[in-house]
Amino acid sequence: MNRIQKFRFRWLLQGGIGAVILGVGLALLTEASFMRFTGAAFWNWFLLGTVALSLIVAALAIFTDSLRFRIALLKAKKKIDKSSVKKKKKKNKK
Repeated sequence: MNRIQKFRFRWLLQGGIGAVILGVGLALLTEASFMRFTGAAFWNWFLLGTVALSLIVAALAIFTDSLRFRIALLKAKKKIDKSSVKKKKKKNKK
């Protein structure tokens, strides 16, 4: 697995995991707010809401960390493109 494939794999993996966790966190937050307004016990909706907010924050952290790999992927591709252009220019000069 070369460098570009590693960056792409990590970007897709972390981005996907972050998106799934974000969806779960939002769903749990909605459920906690529904529990609150239907008269459930305080600790039930409070704990569920706290877990939901923790998942949302974690998901945003994972998702934004995946952007680091996306940027590295784009830089690596740009570097390869520049080196291939230089090789083509050298071949054309000969």
